[in-house]
Amino acid sequence: MSATLYGLDVPHDFPIAPFDAVDGKVKSKAQQTSAQQKSHFAGGWKGIGYRFLSCVKADEQFTRSIGASARNHQNRFDEEEALFAFFVNGLASIESFLFGLYWVGTIAEPSRFPSVADKDLRDINSEHTLGLVVNGPYRPHFQKGIDRLSTYDAATGKKVANTAQYTELKAVRNILAHRAHYGRNLFGVLKGNPPIDDEWQTGAVTLNSHTTRTRRAWLAETLRLLLESAEAYTAQTL
Repeated sequence: MSATLYGLDVPHDFPIAPFDAVDGKVKSKAQQTSAQQKSHFAGGWKGIGYRFLSCVKADEQFTRSIGASARNHQNRFDEEEALFAFFVNGLASIESFLFGLYWVGTIAEPSRFPSVADKDLRDINSEHTLGLVVNGPYRPHFQKGIDRLSTYDAATGKKVANTAQYTELKAVRNILAHRAHYGRNLFGVLKGNPPIDDEWQTGAVTLNSHTTRTRRAWLAETLRLLLESAEAYTAQTL
């Protein structure tokens, strides 16, 4: 642990520098921002950090449990609990960024990012915000971050597809949060052969010590690129 976030220790892979830079830039415009803008930006930005910290906790819990020599029902529960927390919070950290970014836009480009009434906050969704960024004058600032999530047609600005990692994150989160909790496919092997990892029926995810660790690395790098993009954007527009 080498940095703090709202008084909490954060791991080395959380991009605290661009996170703080954007937060500080927005706060420097306090005299020009409304109470609504301040509140919603702060909520979105805090959500990035809190959700990532929850992912870290889930990653550590899952990796510790899946590597335990003794396997029992408690291990299974701990792993399922951690997987739920990891995928739900992982997607939420990206969505919190895009929600917070929209409210940065209401300060930097109010004609393109109009403030909305609280009853219409659901209209500020990730796809809408990404579309505004992709089809706006500051797209070059965000291109590396955008590429982590989706591809867009260069001529029309319309989305072509989400990346494989983002697709999986969204799909697994939606299954867990809105549909069901499925089991695992277990594989037996003949004596003398190496074991085969279990397969999670939710999204056909292979379960081993790398399951959450590699996805955490992807998430941390994605947030770094998105936050660095936002830092460049606010440096030019605020």
